[in-house]
Amino acid sequence: PVLVGVMVATAAANLLRHFGIAATAAWVLGNTAEPLIIAGLIQYFFGARFKIDRLYCVLGLFAASLVGATVASAWWTFAYYWLFASLKEPTATGLHWIISDFAGVASVAPLVIALPAAVRQPPPRQEAIESFAALAILGALTGLIVSLPSAPWQTVLPAALVFPVLLWLAARSQPVFAAAGAFIVSMTVALTAIYGLGHFGDTDLSIDARVLQTEAIILVVTFGTAVLAALFAERRESEARLARSNTMLQRERDNKLMSLHAAIAS
Repeated sequence: PVLVGVMVATAAANLLRHFGIAATAAWVLGNTAEPLIIAGLIQYFFGARFKIDRLYCVLGLFAASLVGATVASAWWTFAYYWLFASLKEPTATGLHWIISDFAGVASVAPLVIALPAAVRQPPPRQEAIESFAALAILGALTGLIVSLPSAPWQTVLPAALVFPVLLWLAARSQPVFAAAGAFIVSMTVALTAIYGLGHFGDTDLSIDARVLQTEAIILVVTFGTAVLAALFAERRESEARLARSNTMLQRERDNKLMSLHAAIAS
């Protein structure tokens, strides 16, 4: 809540200088309501059971994010048309806002949620070194994909290049590292598209084409990485439970053998 409040207040100060009180109030209302809707849905359906390393919780997070993005984007579309009456194709614009907003939440929320759990239970030293090395490789690969020349296959290539490293992070590290990797890729792609750098900011492409390919990469990377991280985390936990069960069974068997030997000896 503090982070959302600071971000909303900072952006509202800039909007107030350019668009006036009504537009700023509408924007603040939509951006404040959205995280509250998402958090409220998660609290209502999951409560204390919510963990980012559970598949059903990850799917619930994305579903709640989609609901929050839809409500907020519908409000922004209505407010923009109501205040300025200059919005062309409100349906298409609202759909773009929903997808972009959902992609933004999906790329940031898993990392923000996973960080406190990683702080409470830090990973082993070897896992941390390996994960940070993978993040560094991922950052280098992401820088490479945004600087490649334009080509028809360029939209699909970035996901293919970064997928092995993201899979490595999901399979061998805590979910926080996989979420950090998805965040690095998503923010790099988004920022280069915004500031006109590399393929995703290629001015030869139309605005719609740049927006759609950026949204597609972010959604594929964030959703796929979060789901894989949750599946691997559940598998590691199942293996740990099985190992504990085998240890307890072995201990019980040894105790029975000792009791039997004692009875025979007596």
